[in-house]
Amino acid sequence: MNRSAVVLGVLAFLALTASAPLGYGREKTFFFSVFGSLGFSLAEGTSRYADNWDGAEWRNIREHADISYRAGNGAFFGGAFTFMFNRNFGVQLGGGVFGRNMPNDIVSGWEANLGAVRYDDEYAFTGAGKLSSVPVFLNIVGRHSTGRMDISLSAGPTLFLSKAEAEATGIYGQSFSWSQNVPPAGWILYEELDFLPVAMNVPPTFWAGLGANIGLGIDFNLSPKCAVFMEARYFLCGSRELDWEYLSGIYDGSRGIFNDWAVAADDIDYLMENKLTTPLKVNPSFFAIGAGFKVRI
Repeated sequence: MNRSAVVLGVLAFLALTASAPLGYGREKTFFFSVFGSLGFSLAEGTSRYADNWDGAEWRNIREHADISYRAGNGAFFGGAFTFMFNRNFGVQLGGGVFGRNMPNDIVSGWEANLGAVRYDDEYAFTGAGKLSSVPVFLNIVGRHSTGRMDISLSAGPTLFLSKAEAEATGIYGQSFSWSQNVPPAGWILYEELDFLPVAMNVPPTFWAGLGANIGLGIDFNLSPKCAVFMEARYFLCGSRELDWEYLSGIYDGSRGIFNDWAVAADDIDYLMENKLTTPLKVNPSFFAIGAGFKVRI
C-alpha cells in the first residue's frame, strides 16, 4: 500500500471524528486498557561468509556459508492510557513487550583443486537466537461511536527498545603441509586440508530506535465505564546490523582429517579483521492482532 495513501486516510479519519456528532454519554474520558495479542514478526535475513585462499598443494580454495534466520511469532502483551479531549479526539501513551525465538539454518561448503581435480563438499547446521522488543508509543486517537460500539484509529511515534542474540556454526578451512624424502623420487610435498565447524555468536545486544505505529480497534461497550476491545496494530522501525563473533576452541574437522584442532586468537583475528561474514541485519518491526479490556474513569 502506498504510504501517502495511508497518511491521507489517517488524516481523513481524524478530521471526520473531530466533527462527528456522537452519543452514549461519553465526553472527556480517561481510559486505561490492557491487551494480549499474537505478534507476527517481520525479522528475517541472511548473513553470508566467503573466503578464498591457496595452500601448498590445494589451490583455488573457496569457502562459503549462508546463515539464514527468521524470527518466529509470539505473544505481545501491554497496556495504554488514553485521554479523550472530547468524544472524538484524544492522545494515548502505551507500550508492550514482544519476545520471539530467532532460529537460523546454515548451509556451508567448499571447493578446491588438487592438481587437475576439483573437489567439493557441503554441510548443514542449525542455530538458535532470540529477539525481544519493548515499543513505547505516543499516539493521536480518533474515535467514531455508534451506540454501544466505538471504532478508533490511532497512530504516532514509537520508541523501540530491542535486544537480540544468536548462535550459529561457521566454517573455517585449515591446511597442514610437510615434505618427505621418498627414494628414488626424492623430496615430495604433502598437504592435508580440512574445514572446521567453528562456533560463532551474536552476543546479547541492546539498542534503541525510533519508529512509528498505526492501529485500528473496535470497542464493545459493556457499560459507560468498561469495554472489551479487539485491535490490529502495525509497529514499524528501522533495522540494526549486529556483528558475529567467532569462538576459539578445539574442533574436529568436517572431513574427518583434523581432530582436536585448535582455533586460536590469531585465527579469530583473521576472521574478524577481514570481515568475512556479513552482519546479522535485524528489523524488530511486527504486526499484532489481539483483544483486551478497557476501563473508563
